[in-house]
Amino acid sequence: MGSIPNSIGNLSLLKVFYLANNQMDGTIPASLGQLSSLVDLDLSENPWQGVITEAHLFNLTSLKELSLAKLNPNVTLAFNVNENFLPPFKLTYLNLRSCHLGPRFPAWLRGQNELNTIVLNTAGISDSIPDWFWELDLQVNELDFANNQLRGRVPNTLQFQYPAIVDLRSNLFGGPLPVFPSNMSHLYLGDNAFSGPIPRDIGIKMPNLVHKPSEI
Repeated sequence: MGSIPNSIGNLSLLKVFYLANNQMDGTIPASLGQLSSLVDLDLSENPWQGVITEAHLFNLTSLKELSLAKLNPNVTLAFNVNENFLPPFKLTYLNLRSCHLGPRFPAWLRGQNELNTIVLNTAGISDSIPDWFWELDLQVNELDFANNQLRGRVPNTLQFQYPAIVDLRSNLFGGPLPVFPSNMSHLYLGDNAFSGPIPRDIGIKMPNLVHKPSEI
């Protein structure tokens, strides 16, 4: 057991900070936000508590990868970031599984148009996904929004890198089943409110799916 000292902010040349899979606890100090050279931050699989604010993010100008994920669905860490906050970084990897970000979809992701991995599983979001997210022109290899209360329709406009994984299980999405591009390998849509038949040409449009249509 242990925590991160406030003096972490003095490590101005630190580029990689990896504390995953330990028993670190307590709160994450806001001084972490001073690490302008930090590229990769992975604090996942630790029982952190408290709140992440824009102070934790405001000077992370080099950050590319951020992970605070937990497989345990017991959420003890929350994000409280002003919806007008524009992060100084451009992430390629974001994994916030079992962190509380809701109830609204996190507006601070608005400018994150370089993401290829986005995991917001079990994030307490009860909202529709805003149009600006679908318009980011992302090239995604993993999109995981499972175990929230997201609603609305899922457009077919997203682009994916092979082999791409999309997990939208256990939400409130409705409308017809989305048919994504051929780079899709795993597609999970269970426990939603989708309607209508599975498209007859799904095997042509998504030939690389690992799962049979009846298992979607």
